[in-house]
This record gives sequence, C-alpha cells and structure tokens, in this order.
Amino acid sequence: MDMEQHLLGLVPDEDCTATRAEQAVLAGHVLGVLNTLPRRQRLVLIHRFGLRNHPPLTQQQVSRKMGISRSYVSRLEKKAVETLRSLLQI
Repeated sequence: MDMEQHLLGLVPDEDCTATRAEQAVLAGHVLGVLNTLPRRQRLVLIHRFGLRNHPPLTQQQVSRKMGISRSYVSRLEKKAVETLRSLLQI
C-alpha cells in the first residue's frame, strides 16, 4: 500500500455536518419519546443525563432531589432506558 492510500484510510468518510445532523435528529426522537415515559422515569433521565438544560447529576443527587432512595433511582433509570431503547429500536 502506498503512502497516499494509507493516509486516505485515516480520513473519516463521513462528513461532520451529516453526523451532527443525524445526532440532532436522534436527540429529537429521544426527547419526543421521553415525554411518553411515566413522570418519575422521565425526571430521573432528565436529571441523570442533563437533559432540557439541567446539569447531569449522580444517582445520589437525584435521589435527594426527588426524595426517593438511590436504589429506586437506579431501578427507574434502568427501566426508562430499556423503554427508550425498545421504542427507538436501538
């Protein structure tokens, strides 16, 4: 393999703009599906992942904020993520 082919192999094929556009579309789908979750699951994801202009929080911080145990936050988060994956088929 010559040097030109090697260097071309290092350059990503995807255009950064296209990748950003795909990410924006996916984010829009996630936020749309987020609204279908039960209230507590939705709030856990919003706070855990810093959605809707909220800073991301630890499970412990979310538990204090919502007045529920950290283990319950964990269960709600797991269920919500499973539901999102199922609905978004990812």
